[in-house]
Formats: sequence, structure tokens, C-alpha cells
Amino acid sequence: MKTIKASVSSALIWGLCALPASAAGPGLEIAGEGSAPFIAKVCSPLVPDSWRSVTVVAMSWTIADCQAFARSIGATTIQLGCLFEEPQPTSGGQRFSWGRRNIGASSAPSALALPAANCGWRI
Repeated sequence: MKTIKASVSSALIWGLCALPASAAGPGLEIAGEGSAPFIAKVCSPLVPDSWRSVTVVAMSWTIADCQAFARSIGATTIQLGCLFEEPQPTSGGQRFSWGRRNIGASSAPSALALPAANCGWRI
């Protein structure tokens, strides 16, 4: 019986791993799959001079979502970012871009909080 359970569990796991990129759903692209270049939004909650979390989030996330996430894990501040497959001219040729200003976890954002090479963050 244990062998049957192990076989079924293994088959289910491998079946899930074999899903096509399209199964990721809207806002979730698998790097290197499909015709569009990989772009990811990053929500980075932090406590200055103490700790930082860097979390890739769904493209549908808003600044308010990032702030709510930050508060839920005890962060006082957030920084918005983007990751890219290709270097971005507006971020000095880097494959990442960060907002120039941090935002308080409960504060109104300013335009300086948006990454120079922006992947969809909006005020």
C-alpha cells in the first residue's frame, strides 16, 4: 500500500512540474518561456539599518498591496523595484531598477518612489 501511495504522489508531483508556461496564469510569466521578455515587479519591505525582504510579486500588485504586505511582516518602509531579462537604458544598462525614494508602509507615495525603468508600478 505504501508503494502505491508513493507512486501516486510521485506522479502527481511530476504532473504539476510538467505544466506548460501558459498554466502560470495572467501576470505570472516563467523566465525564458513564451515570446515576451521576462519582467517582474519587486516589493521590498524593510526596516532601515536592520533588515530587508525582496519579494517578486504579481504584475497586478499595487503600491497599496506592497504596503499592506510590508505592515503584515513588521516592516516600516518599502522600496519598489523591477527585474528585467534585458538591460534597461533608463537604469544605467542594468537588468534591475529601484525607486529612488523609499515609502513609509503607511505613507502616500511620490513619483520618486517609482523605478526609473518602471515595470508597471503606478502612483
